[in-house]
Amino acid sequence: MLNFNDEQRMIRDNLRQLLTSETPVSHLRALRNARSSDGISPALWKTFGELGFAGVLVPEEFGGLGLSLFDATIVAEEYGHTLTPSPFLSTSVMATTALVVSGNTHLMRRFLPEIALGRIVMACAVDTGPHHDPRMPGLGFARSGATVTANGTKTFVVDGHIAETVLVTGLLDGEMTVAAVARDTPGVTVRRQWMMDAHNSAALKFEDVQLNQMQLLSDPGKGRDILDAVLAAGRIVVAAELIGLADEVLSRTIAYLKERHQFGRPIGSFQALQHRAALQFAEIEQARAAVLKAARAVDEGAENAELMVSVAKAKAGEAALGASEEAVQMHGGMGITDDLDIGLFLKRARVADHLLGNAHYHVTRVAALTGY
Repeated sequence: MLNFNDEQRMIRDNLRQLLTSETPVSHLRALRNARSSDGISPALWKTFGELGFAGVLVPEEFGGLGLSLFDATIVAEEYGHTLTPSPFLSTSVMATTALVVSGNTHLMRRFLPEIALGRIVMACAVDTGPHHDPRMPGLGFARSGATVTANGTKTFVVDGHIAETVLVTGLLDGEMTVAAVARDTPGVTVRRQWMMDAHNSAALKFEDVQLNQMQLLSDPGKGRDILDAVLAAGRIVVAAELIGLADEVLSRTIAYLKERHQFGRPIGSFQALQHRAALQFAEIEQARAAVLKAARAVDEGAENAELMVSVAKAKAGEAALGASEEAVQMHGGMGITDDLDIGLFLKRARVADHLLGNAHYHVTRVAALTGY
């Protein structure tokens, strides 16, 4: 049941060809070295729209492909191989999920067709500090007549500095609420955060930001459901990216073990290194199975979907970190130098592991959900 069908294999193969050709790891290096103001390739994002990738989760009635979260993991795993920075997570997954789950026809008509075409970038702001804690949004909404005022802060907002509109979580009358806030709204301050993995993030400050009722995605009582859906989709897609990253770094390490000679023989012939590589392969395959099963569980509305998502995110984080750290070890001292790409994979693994809750967070969550 976890095998890809013909359409899914076509998505994977077409995207792999595109990313290998247009955005190899050297593309990330170039953006980093140039201190790119966007941190992404706008041309690539437009191509994502033209080929349908940007609208994987956008319903067909709004111009998207109307596919599943399982299909979105295929896209994420492929760009994990090339460390491609793109707004797929922030816009095509998290923002799209929030809009669709909200059922807000006005906002869906306004944003979803543009997302499907790769014409806009949106972001979701859920965290207020360095430790993932979405239930404490760090932002409050106050209603006064037809106006809603927002005050608070958000941090580590993926693509927050280039997003035209940010979907912001906060409390309104004690209930979780989500609002669509344009980046240029008076009172909104955006500060780019330079991440060690050269991917995008931003810190946002809201000071007496005036909103109207139409900017609220739903009534406050539905905000929790929207947030839960956004987190589930986001965590699965980040986990899938981590699987692609781990798979790529292991492949590169195995190739190096075959090429590097010591004591007159390839170092890959040493049994100790073979065992370590085999262990990483097993960990990656287990994590991949967990991610795909969790994606299916979310798509099907399974009762244990929340548990499966945390298992997948924890396993993927551990697998990616393990493969990256072993890759550095097996490449010797040069593994961590900027001359090789291995260090870039390790940095991305560390950042992505923490995104939307690291392995420790999700192991703890699994324990809580299972009664321990």
